[in-house]
Amino acid sequence: MITKNKQPVVFHLITCFEIGGAERLLESFLPKLSEFRHIVISLRGDGPMREAYERVGLTTAILNMHFPFSPHAFFKFFKLVKRYHPQVLVTYLIHADLIGRVWGKICGIPNIVSYLVARFRGDRFQNPIRLMVLTNWMVDRYIAVSEEVKRFFVEDINLPARKFTVITCGINPLQFFTHADKSKRNFFLQEIDLPVDAMIIGTVSKLRPEKGVERFLNALPIVIKSSPKVYAIFIGGGVLKSQMEQLAAKLEITNHVRFLGDRNDVPSILPMIDVFVIASYFEGMSVALLEAMAAERAVLITDTIENREVITIETGRLIDTANEEKFSKAIVELLNNESLRKKMGAAARQRVNNYFSVDQGVAKLSRFFKELI
Repeated sequence: MITKNKQPVVFHLITCFEIGGAERLLESFLPKLSEFRHIVISLRGDGPMREAYERVGLTTAILNMHFPFSPHAFFKFFKLVKRYHPQVLVTYLIHADLIGRVWGKICGIPNIVSYLVARFRGDRFQNPIRLMVLTNWMVDRYIAVSEEVKRFFVEDINLPARKFTVITCGINPLQFFTHADKSKRNFFLQEIDLPVDAMIIGTVSKLRPEKGVERFLNALPIVIKSSPKVYAIFIGGGVLKSQMEQLAAKLEITNHVRFLGDRNDVPSILPMIDVFVIASYFEGMSVALLEAMAAERAVLITDTIENREVITIETGRLIDTANEEKFSKAIVELLNNESLRKKMGAAARQRVNNYFSVDQGVAKLSRFFKELI
């Protein structure tokens, strides 16, 4: 039972404090769940999100796990459990999820929740998924960020439906500007060495294999040939940065591409983008997509079942991003139709307001924790 004098403690175990959709989701949701005390724990090391969490009043900790099931990292986790006595442990992303459920069970945390942010597809996820099934008995509840993510884990992976709750991602639309001030746009273009008449295609994405950044790059030569004033910006770092820079050089488009790395000013950059693109192989529910929609951007995104839960014909375009010809043609069509871009952007922001606001997600998560505890 929740007492009036003491906040129940909820642990949130993530892989690291790097910038990503799941990590930013915690920054948006947790400060509004003020009836609980939240401790955000990095399984590995430090990163920019730690400062972001502490800035909004969240307590953080780092375990510095250098290899799986490190005794040193486990001992740090055990001491945190003894200090705070959490009633719930929520785990995010595959590594923290598998390790966290084991550690949480050993340490006697009463409720263990797995927060599933995507369908994990591909050969490299086969063994982790087998382990998820084998250790399902350790997990009390699952949260899925979309109906398709729930369907995948229930029907394809055979996890029990009774343990699942769907809570979609949410953002605060008021944090995202809807118009680019001309002077600020010119300053930004100067900062990244682009001409003042540049047309910008952009994405916010970690440079990881599942994000399909190479699809975006492979489509660009056709787009640039059609419109030489087009430039592409990539916001986000990752392990494939060097490889993607090499691909841009191979495609002879280096002068038209800017890799900006991780940025803490994404809300102010989004209005500078004329067409926003996400070419990932799979998503659970993309926070970057919701942010672009809130900023009234025209959006092109991979046609997956999850993305169909967010994008309608009025708010964006679902496209086969693996098909370079179709992908590039869709980009060019939007670049050449300013009125359509504005119409789509306005409809996209309204859809976020109606269905994907942070307050809606917070209310559902609050009920979830209260029922669990």
